[in-house]
Amino acid sequence: MPPPREAEVKRAYLISLGCKTNQTEGNLLADTLAAMGYVVDDGADDIDLAVVNTCTVTVRADRKCRQLIHRIARRHPGVPIYVTGCYVTRQPDDLSTLDGVAAVAADKDELLRIIAEREHRSMPTTDLQPPSPGSRRVRAMLKIQDGCDAFCSYCIVPHVRPTLWSKPIDRVLDEARSLVAAGYREIVLTGIHVGRYGADRSDGVTFAEVIRRVAETDGLDRLRLSSIEMFDVADTLIDMIAESPVICPHLHLPLQSGDDGVLEAMHRRYTSADVLSTVERIRRRMPDISITTDVIAGFPGETDAAFENTLRVCRKVGFSRMHVFPYSVRPGTQAASLPGHLPAGVVTGRKKRLMALADELALDYKQRFLGKTVEALIEQCQTDDAGCLICAGLTVYYMRVCFPAEGTCVNRIVPVDIERVCPECMTGILS
Repeated sequence: MPPPREAEVKRAYLISLGCKTNQTEGNLLADTLAAMGYVVDDGADDIDLAVVNTCTVTVRADRKCRQLIHRIARRHPGVPIYVTGCYVTRQPDDLSTLDGVAAVAADKDELLRIIAEREHRSMPTTDLQPPSPGSRRVRAMLKIQDGCDAFCSYCIVPHVRPTLWSKPIDRVLDEARSLVAAGYREIVLTGIHVGRYGADRSDGVTFAEVIRRVAETDGLDRLRLSSIEMFDVADTLIDMIAESPVICPHLHLPLQSGDDGVLEAMHRRYTSADVLSTVERIRRRMPDISITTDVIAGFPGETDAAFENTLRVCRKVGFSRMHVFPYSVRPGTQAASLPGHLPAGVVTGRKKRLMALADELALDYKQRFLGKTVEALIEQCQTDDAGCLICAGLTVYYMRVCFPAEGTCVNRIVPVDIERVCPECMTGILS
């Protein structure tokens, strides 16, 4: 093998698809490639290699991954494409034969070792530090957990990430301190099923404990939780969020359906009554908390009455944001073989009704902030068509805020007086 050419700077194209956990893992890939001497770019015309971090949550996600690889191969003929991620875990042969693909490896560390060997680069020998603010984002995602053993009937994830793994608490805290030292104002705890943190370990550190310990990190302004399940919302967690000046009053609780029969067919571990009871417990302590969710439209066997139950539960909860997904067949899941698959037109119609309700509920929630001052963590500032500088950021309630500014406010937390709201955003002026 020729000696490493560390002095020779090359360009790498990297793209990660799918969930926040996959995005976080993609960031670590980028950090390692940078330490290997690559300039990591997501839009360069002249590149020396490409890395695609895939998702396989739906058939559409599979198709998007293949189309992306085809586009890279056409645009950059002869450039080696390295592929990793969940699609590779499920069906590596689907991708290994595509034009331009040099290697596939489900394990991202293994992929990096392959790249180092084939591209004559040396792997970093020390732990990587987080990038400085502005290199990718001002809100840092910190992966603390991997794997899921829930086996919801519609979900492929437990088949491609079946092994529960929890990052040791000392490593979590070290990484949190490093992120704060690098200038990040907000940390988002992520995982495939974060509520299962600690299930694979014998040190007794629970999900609630890791949240409490990270929230105590000196200098941390905000701590946000990524998606957690309804049955993971214990009273201790509610109390912790209500009493903490750091933990954001925002919970993403996937509903999926508001009908008990559909929930049972989905293998969800709660009923609609459980959902409403959980939300009541939360709102008793935090009336203004933002609760966001995921909902599937048109699950097999979903009757008109069942769909109406979902609409009813969504209205009762008053979600501040809803991610609506039309059901699609995912080969390898139990739901794929269930009877009662609905016509595409019915699924699309129900998706549209849910999205209309989502806009209505989002606007209802934002109305409470009209005429009030909110604090926004600014993620970006850019000039609009009229030449005005517009800054945009997030409140602790996960509400996007936009306002005109004289100069950039990126990575600052600033007060904004809210003057107007719409389903997607709130606008105002600097207080």
